[in-house]
Amino acid sequence: MDDYTNKYALAALKDAKTIRPKQIKRVKLFDQGELSRMVLDVLRNAGKPVTTPEAFTAVLAASGNDESAKPALGGRVGPACSISIRSGGR
Repeated sequence: MDDYTNKYALAALKDAKTIRPKQIKRVKLFDQGELSRMVLDVLRNAGKPVTTPEAFTAVLAASGNDESAKPALGGRVGPACSISIRSGGR
């Protein structure tokens, strides 16, 4: 490495120590384990293979939340489906 690279790396390291971590606003829609149970109920009651978007719509309807909950719920149903399937519904 040359001197310029070392200077910039050192400056970046100093900046990294002063940058605060991004604060993520947590939206609590479900109690612990409630989403997984809802996903399992949707999969059991479907009677056929269900896609993730179909499961998402069914969970949204079953939870009683309105359309404003879609962004907060979006990234949670897919992983809950995967975990439920891997665990065998236990």
